[in-house]
Amino acid sequence: PPCGAKTGSGSSKTRLKPAYNFWTDLRPSGRAVPESFKTILITSGKIMSKLAKLALIPPFLLGLVMTGIAIFMPDQLTDMLGGIAGTGPVGEASVRSDFVAYFATFFIGVAAALLMGKRSWLWAPIALFGITGIFRVIYGLSNGFSPDAFQPIAIEVVSCALMIFALRSKPA
Repeated sequence: PPCGAKTGSGSSKTRLKPAYNFWTDLRPSGRAVPESFKTILITSGKIMSKLAKLALIPPFLLGLVMTGIAIFMPDQLTDMLGGIAGTGPVGEASVRSDFVAYFATFFIGVAAALLMGKRSWLWAPIALFGITGIFRVIYGLSNGFSPDAFQPIAIEVVSCALMIFALRSKPA
């Protein structure tokens, strides 16, 4: 019967029978989720596989390091990324805060997916690195690629590929 439908003879002490059991209907096979997994945060009813989590380790470490550099050593970061500099104090503050926001958002999304199994949080880091990589390629095609341009493009492409793999991989 549908959720909330009465079962039994219609007496006043009839119980409601749920039409959906979260823990047994969670997996396509119909097998119950092991007791140890019930405490893990599950997004969309899917538990990330170990291989998917392994694929997220390089983007996680990249996000951790780049966020730390953006917060604690912003001058080094602007030099690493091609000598980007703001004009005046407001421009410098904008460049620094933009880098912190960019890399912190990337890191938080990957960390939520890796540590808490929240796959849907990978969309933000994929969009950030994907859009950045696409526009680096467009700029390179229209203005010519500098020798320094290939390393960030490769990092963005590989990071996006690993995150998309983790997002699309089958649940455990």
